[in-house]
Parts: sequence; C-alpha cells; structure tokens
Amino acid sequence: MDWSVVLPQVGVGSGWALVVLFVTAIMRGQLVPRRTHEDAIHDRDEWRAESRLKDAQIVEKDKQLSHMGEVGRNVLAIMQAVRASVDSQQGSQSDEDVTR
Repeated sequence: MDWSVVLPQVGVGSGWALVVLFVTAIMRGQLVPRRTHEDAIHDRDEWRAESRLKDAQIVEKDKQLSHMGEVGRNVLAIMQAVRASVDSQQGSQSDEDVTR
C-alpha cells in the first residue's frame, strides 16, 4: 500500500481530532494507563482473597458458637437438675419440721 496516496486524504485537522478524542477518553475514564489498570485488578484480586479468608473465619466462628450453645444447654440442664434436687431435699426437711 502506498501511504503517500492515503495521507493527503487524511487532512491536517485529523491529528487534532485524534488528540481531542484521546483527551476526552482520558477525562471520561475510558482510557487509563496500563499500570493503573493492573493496580485495579490487583486490588480486586486481593480483596477477593481477603473476603474468602473472612468467610472461612466466619464459618469457623459459627461452628465454635454452636458448640458453645450445646455446652450452655448441658450446663443449664445440670443446674436445673441440681436445683430440683436441692428444692426436693429442702421440701422434705420442711415437711419433717412441720410434723415435729
């Protein structure tokens, strides 16, 4: 292809049109440097990795809390049994005091 034939048809104003096009694209955020784009991708990937780690920590915490709930229910049952036993012993002692 002979560029000398194509270039005169392009015209002088097309260079400025390209400059305006690029400046407009940069100002609108449609054209960013490669480094900025790579930083954004890196930040996104880092955020996702941290999010996965937090999700795993939340699951582990939920498991531990469910075990704590079971322990609490067992302790509650034991304490209620002890209270019932003490109440029944005190009740039988008060009955003996009344009969005397």
